[in-house]
Amino acid sequence: MPAQEDNQRIYRIYSRFYDAFFGPFFYQGQRLAVKMMDVRPDDRVLEVGVGTGALLPFYPQYANLIGIDLSEEMLARAELARARLGLDRAKMIAMDALNLQFPDASFDKVMAAYVVSVVPDPVRMVQEMKRVCKKGGELYFINHFKSEGPILGAVESVISPLCEKLGFSSSLDLYDLLARTRLRPVLERRVNLFELWRIVKCINE
Repeated sequence: MPAQEDNQRIYRIYSRFYDAFFGPFFYQGQRLAVKMMDVRPDDRVLEVGVGTGALLPFYPQYANLIGIDLSEEMLARAELARARLGLDRAKMIAMDALNLQFPDASFDKVMAAYVVSVVPDPVRMVQEMKRVCKKGGELYFINHFKSEGPILGAVESVISPLCEKLGFSSSLDLYDLLARTRLRPVLERRVNLFELWRIVKCINE
């Protein structure tokens, strides 16, 4: 996995063109995942790795939302998007996904979009998401995970070193991650270009 300092440097650069370049590829998954969350007025929602705020247009205006990100450059763009969209109950906060500064069981729903394969320790990040999520609360991931197919899976393993230089891992195994964090998926949906990404919903049991 990419080191934390490398990620900060890479995403400082990405912040300048992230939406324009990645937006068309990720739009479907972003829109559908927030729709699946079915955010209610009394839900407390955490988005881990909010980035430039690409998911913000899909939340209802009443959303009681906190978005966190390590990249201050990304977060500045997310704050502009929040203000433009009139999400008055939302807050954007600089924070490390591996060390969430919230009490246990603070949120009803926790979202991580395109970030679990970016952090240097995915297991710790998911454990932190579980910790701050209420029991019976919902955890959502949108991400590329290593293919179960032998050919595509082998290709992803070969190109993994290059992908890490670009700031993400192409070989993160979903089921190994869920097993190590004691999560059980209740829903999986393939999305985006060639359906190479997945929306995964888990209940914090």
